Amino acid sequence: TWGAPEDIAESIYSQFDASKYGPVRSMFVASGRIMQSRITKVGNYYRLYCAVLVRDRQATHMNYVLFSDDFGGTWKVLGDINEPAVYKSPAEPKVEELPNGTLLISSRYNGGRYYNIFTFSDVNSGTGRWDIAKFSGASNGGVESKDNSTNGEVMLIPVTRVADGEPMHILLQSLPLGPNRKSVGIYYKELADEFEDFVSPIELARDWDGVKQVTSLNSA
Repeated sequence: TWGAPEDIAESIYSQFDASKYGPVRSMFVASGRIMQSRITKVGNYYRLYCAVLVRDRQATHMNYVLFSDDFGGTWKVLGDINEPAVYKSPAEPKVEELPNGTLLISSRYNGGRYYNIFTFSDVNSGTGRWDIAKFSGASNGGVESKDNSTNGEVMLIPVTRVADGEPMHILLQSLPLGPNRKSVGIYYKELADEFEDFVSPIELARDWDGVKQVTSLNSA
């Protein structure tokens, strides 16, 4: 059976009260998705992450990432409350962990996505800095969603390259290819070198390798 639910909203909202953007008006975890770290374990649990859409006192949209080291009992803002991961009127974001331990955020935006990377200065305390978010779309050979802005999923998968048997990773991003909310596809990008392919949001946002359309129906 389920236990009684516990309201922890104020413990999260109150962390933003001293932000330069002012107290948060509203927030939600994008599609309720929580990602568990493959790498970081603090105490008894591997860390949990979730990406949130926040509206500040001016109703401006921005993205942050929250983390929990006690399996969801308490949550903290990753990094600095004055430095959102994406501050360009984004919508639903998702978070994924890269093989070198840095974090990738993928944020909904009309015509494509915004990507940014968080690098830790101290993993255990969750301190560090976000890079500068970069747009991925038709203009830089990235992921393109035509005439729509729709929630999507980002996922990193370890694979073996068939051509030479080398281990590597593939980054996947689902989006409706359009026009409008139809023809969902999955973009893919080969990430073979940790020091070149994972180095910055600029590298991750541009020059994706292709897309596989999975339906021609109306869908998001």
